[in-house]
Amino acid sequence: MLTLLRGRDTWSPAMTAVYLGKEVAEALDTFDRYELVDALVDEGWTDVQIATLTGMTTYTTGRIREALERPPNDPEDRVIAAMTAIRQVRKERAEKRLATPRERGYQRRMAALAKAGA
Repeated sequence: MLTLLRGRDTWSPAMTAVYLGKEVAEALDTFDRYELVDALVDEGWTDVQIATLTGMTTYTTGRIREALERPPNDPEDRVIAAMTAIRQVRKERAEKRLATPRERGYQRRMAALAKAGA
């Protein structure tokens, strides 16, 4: 489970239920909502992910995060990592000359046309 904050030994059952997706954040008191958002931001969750888990709006999630003076976690980092991985795979395919199924089909059709025309 997430790291416990502010010297707490355990999370309340309601807080645990929200974290596990069994309850919405309305079941929590204000302090617990703030603590949960703070812990999830520490774990790298975006406002949208936190809002989806807790049942809060993205506006509320962002407002709590800003009240905690925490910067937002940037979902662009994940997009950039995914695009870099895709570029690497494409580069490796080009180096190994491994064509995609679509490219292989095109190559077969062109070879058949060249053979028929000869």
